[in-house]
Amino acid sequence: MQMSEKLPPSYFPALTGVRAMAAYMVCLFHFNPFTERIFGSRVHNFFNEFHVGVTIFFVLSGFLIAYRYFERDKIDLGKYFLSRFIRIYPVYFILTTVVTIAYAISCRCQSIETFLGVYFMNISFLRGFFSDFLFTGILQGWSLTVEEMFYLTAPFSFMLIKKRFSALIGIPLLLLLTGLGMCMAFKNVDFYGFFKDFDFMISYTFLGRSFEFFAGIGLAILYLRRKHIEPKGSTQISLTYVGGVSIILCIFLISLFSGDQLGINHPIGKLLNNLFLPVLGVAVFFWGLITEETLLSRFLSTRVMVFLGKVSYAFYLIHIQVGSFEDNIIFVTLVSIVLSIFIFKVIEEPLHNYLRRRWIQ
Repeated sequence: MQMSEKLPPSYFPALTGVRAMAAYMVCLFHFNPFTERIFGSRVHNFFNEFHVGVTIFFVLSGFLIAYRYFERDKIDLGKYFLSRFIRIYPVYFILTTVVTIAYAISCRCQSIETFLGVYFMNISFLRGFFSDFLFTGILQGWSLTVEEMFYLTAPFSFMLIKKRFSALIGIPLLLLLTGLGMCMAFKNVDFYGFFKDFDFMISYTFLGRSFEFFAGIGLAILYLRRKHIEPKGSTQISLTYVGGVSIILCIFLISLFSGDQLGINHPIGKLLNNLFLPVLGVAVFFWGLITEETLLSRFLSTRVMVFLGKVSYAFYLIHIQVGSFEDNIIFVTLVSIVLSIFIFKVIEEPLHNYLRRRWIQ
């Protein structure tokens, strides 16, 4: 059922709820309870591809940033970059500092130089360009390097897309070619795994994963430029569920290429994850959530899911560290939720509000 509205909304509760869903998918991937011995390889491999929660995050970032900024005649770059910095960095800096110090103490770091090197690579987000540092500190933090690269380039991408709409496809293609060039240029240079190889570039850098963000940008542009919304009561296929089924199908197809490694490590798995999933799955799913009123959209828009979506960033950052004490998925999820609520209420939200008042408003 389509929702009838005259003006575009400024906020999409269901998409905040989606953040919680994506974070829990990543947690389920890291602590997959569906073992091969009990559930068989098909079921195990399917849930082992729930890392696609990261893809959902990337498409969502592309949509939200484009929805907020694409139609502005002029973007105040100072306020834009400060806003992005305030949103991502403070709580990441605090948690990374705590985790890195704890690791250095528990593992008796060999030298202060090693500790400072790892710490610097993490707090500067540079770790995402070097495979040797990729899984140091907060292991899943590599994705924030990808996010930050998108934030840095988004305003300039918007300018190019406004001039020529084909840039929506041309820019990610150019970024991918740039990534290939970087891999070729550094293939014989052993510098902490800097653009180590094609697999690293396509799986863990913005140059390889930009299509996911641009799927979100394209969705935002189409939504902003739509001519009308079907009147309430119109009968048609629900794109919410079409997109949801497409996401499940893409996960299943990726899982078919699982062997000793994840299905995403197979070339076809990469293509499914980086292109087909965001365009034919996630973007369609999001379109349904923002234009239709369904049972799923209502569920994701509930106060509980919206709140869990708001605390999902902290949940995403801490769940692996929680799992280092006990890897039971129920324990990890519940404890991570409690801690993320504490972090959000005591650190993230107050700090965010304070910095916005001081630096932006």
